[in-house]
Amino acid sequence: MKEDYDFFLRIGVDGERGVGKSGLIYKFAHDDFINGVYKNTLHTYITTTHIQLDGYIIKVEFLETGINKIILMP
Repeated sequence: MKEDYDFFLRIGVDGERGVGKSGLIYKFAHDDFINGVYKNTLHTYITTTHIQLDGYIIKVEFLETGINKIILMP
């Protein structure tokens, strides 16, 4: 099976609650921004997008975690 991309990049995103991690990922992946919408990340979200750079197709996968902050830091 041949992949439909030349390179694969996986980025883990973690941080304090409510700082805009989901908004930043959504902006990058969908070229759009949802202002004023907030929801807790209660588990791991995976967002995938493809970008083209210098003639190469790069598959970018974002892994966003939220549950560890909720459980470990009240």
